[in-house]
Amino acid sequence: MKSVKKKITAMLLAILLIFSGSMIAVDVMQPVTVAAASAVKLNKTSLTMTKGKTYQLKLRPTQKKVKWSSSKKTVVSVSKSGKLTAKKAGKATITAKVGKKKYTCKVTVKNKPAAVLTKADKEKAEVLKLINKERKAQGKSSLKMNDTLNAAADKRAKELTQLFSHTRPNGESCFSILSEKKYQVNYRSAGENIAAGYTDAADVMNGWMNSPGHRANILSDSYDQVGIGYYYDANAPYRYYWVQIFMGSW
Repeated sequence: MKSVKKKITAMLLAILLIFSGSMIAVDVMQPVTVAAASAVKLNKTSLTMTKGKTYQLKLRPTQKKVKWSSSKKTVVSVSKSGKLTAKKAGKATITAKVGKKKYTCKVTVKNKPAAVLTKADKEKAEVLKLINKERKAQGKSSLKMNDTLNAAADKRAKELTQLFSHTRPNGESCFSILSEKKYQVNYRSAGENIAAGYTDAADVMNGWMNSPGHRANILSDSYDQVGIGYYYDANAPYRYYWVQIFMGSW
């Protein structure tokens, strides 16, 4: 466990931080056949879309002006060129009108499928839940998960397989990761808890809460956000690696 506060110099043992055309000869005495109006059609007459996705409807063959409309613009909208945008779950009918002729496409919009959580996602969510349970019991405000800190914590967890320390494999302090372009954040205080060998969220949180320095980080009033890292490597000495990066925002 390690702690650092910007603009304050302190030494601590624990770490709180992707036409072609052809020529046709026609006898001048032979009438030329023109495509009948009935040959005009939409490239789709029914369509299923996912919320947020787009699709280009086309009416062919016709060079006349096409007027596009949607029966439910809140479900699926259509541009002047026939481009559809799925807005929310539901059903709507898209109409392409050319003169007095109408051509329709029935559209069904579905919500995005729920994301499939990985084991790491589930373990991180459980760690956050347990952190805030402990804080609530002490009358502390809940910490918010920060995606940038999460990414930084994941990198740190992987680094622990090389060197289990608050010092990084390159010799820098653990907090140097917060200055890297990919993980850069503005903070007034930061802390780090690390652990290895614990098989799940409950196990590692129990270990941290029974260590005074790690417990202090978890319950500190100096922080309002947290990133949680989890890395598993069957060939690494401890296999399971955990990181908490705490941050106090300005």
